Amino acid sequence: MDQQIYDKDSTKEFFRHLTNSYQKYEKTGKAKEKLDTHVQKVKELSLNKKTPNKKITQEFRKLEKMILEVIALERGILARGDERDISQEVKDRIMELEQKFEKYTKMIEGRQQKVKELEQKIKTKITEKKPIGSIDHADNVKTIELRNKLYDLEEKYDSLRAKGIPKSKLKIIEDKIKKLKEKI
Repeated sequence: MDQQIYDKDSTKEFFRHLTNSYQKYEKTGKAKEKLDTHVQKVKELSLNKKTPNKKITQEFRKLEKMILEVIALERGILARGDERDISQEVKDRIMELEQKFEKYTKMIEGRQQKVKELEQKIKTKITEKKPIGSIDHADNVKTIELRNKLYDLEEKYDSLRAKGIPKSKLKIIEDKIKKLKEKI
């Protein structure tokens, strides 16, 4: 298999998005921790009767800013902007790989079938008992060459059919294959 089953660019893109998402998640977690500690601080200040109102008001303003920051970070995780949804990209990639896998398995099955046919032909040739002196070497070489051409034409036909070439154009190759089979 000369082709790669995975695409390096899309893999890099996937991991880049994954790390960005994780960084946003960590940033949000840290902001939540800061918010929690500040809420505790405001609670303590508000319970202490000696704390002036001005100090409590300042702390509430800081608390409000922290809450807005956490909300903004949460929205940043949920809304990805103009980027495509990673889960959809992964689903598309899986579908593409499944199609490639089906194509390869069909190709392998076709080749296995051809091998079985060739093995059967060889067995029938072996079982035919010919006198030792009656085999003509020149005829044998021509038959082998014709079989090689036939095999090449069948391979070409299968590859073109897999590419979706119209049957009208494939008919020409089919005719050549029939003529070669008749000669053999």
